[in-house]
Parts: sequence; C-alpha cells; structure tokens
Amino acid sequence: MLNCMVTGGCGACVVLVSTYDPKLKKVEDFSVSPCLTLLCSLNGCSITTSEGLGNTRDGFHAIHERANLCRCTGNWPIADACKTFVADVDIEDLGINSFWEKGDSKKTKVSKLPPYDPTKNFSTYPEFLKSESTTNLDSSRYPWYSPVTIVELRSLLNSKVMENDASFKLVVGNTGSVHYKETQRYNHYVDIKHVPEPSIINGDQTGIEVGATVTIAKFISFLNEESKIKFGSYGKLVSEKLAYHMEKIASPFVRNSASIGGNLVMAQKNGFPSDIATLFLGLYATVSLMTIHGLENLTLEELLSRPLLDSRTVLLSVWIPFKKDQSSLQTHSRFCLIPIELLHHLMGMHWHM
Repeated sequence: MLNCMVTGGCGACVVLVSTYDPKLKKVEDFSVSPCLTLLCSLNGCSITTSEGLGNTRDGFHAIHERANLCRCTGNWPIADACKTFVADVDIEDLGINSFWEKGDSKKTKVSKLPPYDPTKNFSTYPEFLKSESTTNLDSSRYPWYSPVTIVELRSLLNSKVMENDASFKLVVGNTGSVHYKETQRYNHYVDIKHVPEPSIINGDQTGIEVGATVTIAKFISFLNEESKIKFGSYGKLVSEKLAYHMEKIASPFVRNSASIGGNLVMAQKNGFPSDIATLFLGLYATVSLMTIHGLENLTLEELLSRPLLDSRTVLLSVWIPFKKDQSSLQTHSRFCLIPIELLHHLMGMHWHM
C-alpha cells in the first residue's frame, strides 16, 4: 500500500484476523486495519485478506458483491452522478452500482441484495498453528516483549533494558497512531494485552470493572449482553447509554483493536478529545494504576489533571459505579469534519435534577 492513508478511516486495507484461545479451545475472528497494526502483534494469528474471502476464480463473497465504499470519497456514487452529465454514456451504465430502484420499500431493497449467510465460517485458522499460538517471539531477535503475568510486566519495566523512558512503548492495538504519529523510533515494544489483570471485565448491580486492555468492541458487547441479566434497572440504563454512544466511536475494525485504557491514556498524555473519558467522568469513574511504587487508586478526574504519566506507569482498570440519584443521563454526539474527512463524535453530558 504505497499510498495508504494510515488513518484507519477508509477501510480499504481491512483484513480478517483469526486468533486461537487454548483455554476455551475456540477460534475468534475479528476485522482490523493493517495500516495501524504492528506486525509483531500478529504473532500466532491467521490473516484472511479480501482476496481470501472471494475472488474471480472461486466466486465473490456477498460483501464484495454488495460493495464497500471508502467513506472519505464515496467514489461510486460520485462517478454515477457524473455519468448523468455525459452525452454518450451507455444508459445501462447509469446506476450500475445500485441494487434497488427509487421508491422501493426497505423490505424490497433488502431482498434484492446478494444473499449473505452469517453462519458460514470463513476462518482460515490452520490446525498446526493452534499448538504454537502461545509461542512468544524471541526478544533477543525482535524488539518485542509479550509478558503474560503482572509480575513479569513489572520486572520488565524495572529492568535495565527499559531504563530509558524514551526507548520503549507500551502497546495494545496501536490505534493511537491515527492521531499521534510516531516522531521517534522505539528500541522496544511491550505488548500488554496478554497480562490477565488489565484484561478483566465484569460487573454486578454496584458497577462495572473493565480492564485497560479490553477493546472498545468487547466492552460494547459486554454492556449489551450483561446489562440484560446482571445490572438491575439503573445499571441497565447506564450500560445501554454507554454502549449506544461508544458505538459512535471510530469504525468497527478500529474498535476491534482500540483499547479502553489506550483511549484514556491518550486523553491524559496528549489532551485527546476522548468520548470515553467524557462518558466515564460523568459516571464518577475511578482508575487503578500500577506505578514503580505499587498500586494506586484515584478518580478519573484526578488522573486527567495530574502530570503526564511516565512510561513505567500502567493503567490497569477502570471502575464505573452505578450511583443512582435524582438525575437522568443523556448523551449527544456532534459531527465534526476534519481535513482527512473522518467522522469524529464528541458528546456532552447533561444532568437534569
């Protein structure tokens, strides 16, 4: 991709990533944007490209037949509009990319789409890779570390290898590179998504605890599923509001990689206009940090107002309490167009007594 935008916005390079969980003995499939994904983070994964879903030889997938538009430009509708001004255009070429006619009902439109079977498995995860899915890269050959325990992570961050704060970077999904391009080369990368403590996600009628490395997509899924059975009436209301608004953040394939903690750390270090931080502030969230001195708990407001976190401080989790009072919660999104024409949704919190 010589002319890749490297913004995770257009979706032109999206691939299907398949990972294997040896504990659950289950393959998980999700889409990611390769232009944002660090190569070493795909160790033990199987990748399916657009060509792997379908091609001219084996037949196209329904997704290909329905087509995928780059939301930055929308080339096809623009081309179709321009064709109407051309005198010698073939009449059959007008609206060639439309599956329905003006005036069709929603039911009729859907019936005309190429059929898609969501139960059909397109995962290409090979059997031989299942036995190697937990194999880590050799850190003596690659500048990549994947600690699997909190003790290992703490030991690594306090080692001489990481004594220079500017020489290493903690990563989960690396989607922060959309907004903040790396101006320096790092000697080491520390992938923390395999450490159990920041990967937790659970809740009850008192609140929700979500680990810092939990992806936005997984958190939304948890909110939608668990709110129906665990959280009570007020917790259900809060969860539904959270899920509804977080679905407006970025694209599905970005949310599959972007982590809750990474979003908050960008807000703390870079002043990123974070939807998630604003939501959590309105819900009186608290956070748990691992510093060189031990564990520290503080409110999210205190975290955002304190000096910039150093490289050895790790955000572990966020606690969202269900504080029921005589108020109601409303969220609103605002459309903001920036030069690269990506959708950015900001929101406001309004409390009505």
